[in-house]
Amino acid sequence: KAPYVLVSHSIGSLYALKFSQLYPGETKHVFFIDPIPYTSKIAKTYFSSQKLSKSEITNHLEIINTPKSQKTTVEKSLDALNSNTYSIPYFKPKIECPLTTFFNVNTNDYIHHKHTVPYLTELEKYNPNMTNYYFYDRDHYLNETNPQGIVTKIKKELQNS
Repeated sequence: KAPYVLVSHSIGSLYALKFSQLYPGETKHVFFIDPIPYTSKIAKTYFSSQKLSKSEITNHLEIINTPKSQKTTVEKSLDALNSNTYSIPYFKPKIECPLTTFFNVNTNDYIHHKHTVPYLTELEKYNPNMTNYYFYDRDHYLNETNPQGIVTKIKKELQNS
């Protein structure tokens, strides 16, 4: 039953953000766990890719389905698709309820880190009720980090809100 607590991971942050924008009265708190930092400002600043044609997208998808022995080629195709910023539905990261964000900041991965700080700045700009944010230097996937630590922090944030 509403109001809902939304916990999202990665690209799921876009869905949680959009849901909370569409149904502000039904959303109690939103948690982003290593969200993708796609806003129009960040895309224009950090990604300079050209719009991919349908045949280029098809070609990249075919490469992704190739054997793992061609890992380098697959990774290049994933990068090309990920940086195709024209395909991302942009909207302001503004919500009315409390927001807590967990950022995976791998200090060995400059590409990932350079997007995090500008995205955090945008989140704070649009969300004066942003309750907290956390940084962890692990892996993007929860099963490889400390999921119980994140759950404990989520419970604490809910108790304080």
